[in-house]
Amino acid sequence: MIDSDFGRWTLTIVFAATGMWFLIGHARLAGSAPTAAVGRISDIVHASASAVMIAMIWPWGARLPAWPQALAFLLAACWFLAPLVGARLRSTRQPQGLRWSSQMHHTAMALALTWMSVRM
Repeated sequence: MIDSDFGRWTLTIVFAATGMWFLIGHARLAGSAPTAAVGRISDIVHASASAVMIAMIWPWGARLPAWPQALAFLLAACWFLAPLVGARLRSTRQPQGLRWSSQMHHTAMALALTWMSVRM
């Protein structure tokens, strides 16, 4: 939680904007081929993370149980890591459109949010 009203509102706007960015991206992929399912689910994961981050900065967010947030972020980390592990186990190249560095970045950030949820 942040004590400054200015800080809370600023971060709320930033997180709401990023959440909307991913929801718009999700809507654009809605009619796409089944191979775009990874992108659609990733967009939902990002938008959900934005909503949780908004809750974390407001006083009422402290009353929300931490374990569902931690579990959701842990599942998100698994989601971002799974395509890379699967490709490595099959000894194939990574799935089209997924970069190793990007997937590892998302995995690390989701794990950091998991840790933050547990520690708070």
